[in-house]
Amino acid sequence: MAEPLSVVWITGAGFSKFLGAPLLRELLTKRSLQKVCAVYRHEGFLSSEIQAGWSHVTTLYKRGCGTYWEHAEEFLERLDLAIAYKSQARHLLEIFSVLSISKDDEEGRVAVNEDDLRKVHDHAHRLMAAEVTAFLAEADPKLERWDPYLTWARSLTKKDTVLTFNYDRVPEILLEETGKLDIPHEFHPTQQQDPDGATVLKMHGSVNWRIHEGRIRERDRHVCDVANFDEIAMATPGPRKRRMIQTQPFQAIWSSAQYAVANAGALVIVGYSMPPTDAATKKWLVTALQLWVEKHPNSGLCVHLVLGPDQSTGHARRLRGLLRSISTLFSVMTWHLGAEDFLGLLSRAQLGDYRPELDRD
Repeated sequence: MAEPLSVVWITGAGFSKFLGAPLLRELLTKRSLQKVCAVYRHEGFLSSEIQAGWSHVTTLYKRGCGTYWEHAEEFLERLDLAIAYKSQARHLLEIFSVLSISKDDEEGRVAVNEDDLRKVHDHAHRLMAAEVTAFLAEADPKLERWDPYLTWARSLTKKDTVLTFNYDRVPEILLEETGKLDIPHEFHPTQQQDPDGATVLKMHGSVNWRIHEGRIRERDRHVCDVANFDEIAMATPGPRKRRMIQTQPFQAIWSSAQYAVANAGALVIVGYSMPPTDAATKKWLVTALQLWVEKHPNSGLCVHLVLGPDQSTGHARRLRGLLRSISTLFSVMTWHLGAEDFLGLLSRAQLGDYRPELDRD
């Protein structure tokens, strides 16, 4: 009997989109804020002060979007840089001064001084945590839209590894429903593991993880109400993210992910376009795939890109170029499907079907 194929799945925001997860362009918007406040209106942490702070953030973000930042992650990165470096703080305060008054909306004056920067930073990051949590507040896996995800989770084997760059709790819900996933907080490739199903590595942390005394603690709820922001285990863009992934416990998670990619039988990238703010991820993936080439000289790897039916953004083309620059023996298949279609329809046998002649867009 043939050995099960070791499949590495890399998932991003597009993976959870069908379940209601916000995409990058939807984060930190007024509409998203309204949804969050509607979901959490009865939660104790949602004070009038927090709502005012979140509204302040969405106004600044909207006024500068397209001129000073292109999307929410760039805005969060700017804030994190301002907290880390005085020169960046001065520059961002100058931008906020320009944005303090706008003729294009009715929000009025939104002033930010040096003492406010930390508050704006923390409010913005907590709002994003709430946004990627709210869509699952009343999640019901018995609904039809969950079917392809449950089918996929049940098809996974112990040889599979899921590397998710999402902060949401979709993997935890799939674990509760199928028992086919293992979600370790700390993991090392040399340890002998015997998971019940595929291993899920949450590369950027999770909305229900808290760092306490150097270890990850899992919470039953989201982290929006954690008093100390530094205990929130979410590696959002900026200097803080770099520090987090280079130290324990995240360092072990990233090392384990690299080991999985270097030994993969097939690679599937679902809903993850590797945005420019993820330069560290790009470097990590290139290194992991170069290790794969060293371990498998003259061999080919089947890579599947699933980035949705609309490929006009060029994300798939950029990823294909990156993969081909590493090895011309990679067979890269681009599927013009949403995650829900791909997960529910494709068979495992097709994942490792290495046929370079079918390499296509």
